Amino acid sequence: MIAIILGAGRGTSLKELTDDKPTGLIELGGKTLVRWQCEALEAAKARRVCVVRGYRSEQLTPEAAGLPPNAFETVENTDWLHGSLLSGLRCVAPWIDMALAEDEDGIIVSHADALYPADHVLALANAVEPVAITYDTRWQTLWMQRFGDPLMNAETFIHQDGRLLEVGFRPEDPDDIQGQYMGLIRFSPKGWNYAKKHLNKLGAACDHTDMTTFLQGLVDDDILVQAVPVVGHWVEVDSREDYYIYKKALERPGWSHDWRTTSLTA
Repeated sequence: MIAIILGAGRGTSLKELTDDKPTGLIELGGKTLVRWQCEALEAAKARRVCVVRGYRSEQLTPEAAGLPPNAFETVENTDWLHGSLLSGLRCVAPWIDMALAEDEDGIIVSHADALYPADHVLALANAVEPVAITYDTRWQTLWMQRFGDPLMNAETFIHQDGRLLEVGFRPEDPDDIQGQYMGLIRFSPKGWNYAKKHLNKLGAACDHTDMTTFLQGLVDDDILVQAVPVVGHWVEVDSREDYYIYKKALERPGWSHDWRTTSLTA
């Protein structure tokens, strides 16, 4: 298994936290974000990790992250300012193709602002369908902490018997939110071929297409996307406010979304 961390963006919602460094080098809970990610991915048996760099790319090195020199490889997204996470995935596609040619059996793709334990990665790696994503069944607890109203900024997430049907829309009914996407995706080699076809179909539109829209596009093309449930124990550090909420929450024993511990009972 190989892993990709999509870390090219500026992280503008993080404000002064990324004025002088990329998102991956923000420290939370005593480690940089990219170190938390790499350690979880390595513990889940990822043999190689590649970080897509862009904003302040020269700073984003294993050593700067507090990792051994060979902890991750890098690919540059030189047009990061005008791109999206999806354009970063398109940028790293040749690296993925070369790795899969060496008989790797799957790819984990992680957003740069997502923190999670190895168990969540393993649950995803054990998925049987060509494309799979994790989703949090305890999302309302985290959204309440982040936004005060669990419906604020929530997106639709509808599945049937573990098959994703809809993701990423503005919900009209609370029943349309059966969980929340967590920024973790797995592609089998077959699933990656489906993904590449969709990336190629989008072409330059990748630059302004978000990841949930991409996933919905796969669903609309009748690609089976498996929805893998987990219960809490993850966060997305999407804003300055998120960062300080999590920093304070880590001081409380037994916090439901502490990514340093896990419970997979859905």
